[in-house]
Amino acid sequence: MTVKELEQRVTALEEQVKRLSGEVAATRVGRNKNWLAWVEKYAGDEEFLSMFAEAQKLREADRRRTCAPKRKLRKTTSASTSKSGKRP
Repeated sequence: MTVKELEQRVTALEEQVKRLSGEVAATRVGRNKNWLAWVEKYAGDEEFLSMFAEAQKLREADRRRTCAPKRKLRKTTSASTSKSGKRP
């Protein structure tokens, strides 16, 4: 490829990157507003609120289960204690 062909190729790639960047930015803006519109659509809906409350209960149960201790600690016995648990 000649230098002129490389310059044309770089120019075409720069234009393509600019166009694609614009498309990505436009998609992100729409996505950010989408969740707000969805919440506004169901605001005050009793079925939605009860479903949301159930989801919160499930998440809290999952948190408790994953944060719970994995194993119980064992009682240790000392070499200086007898079977009765008293020291000699």
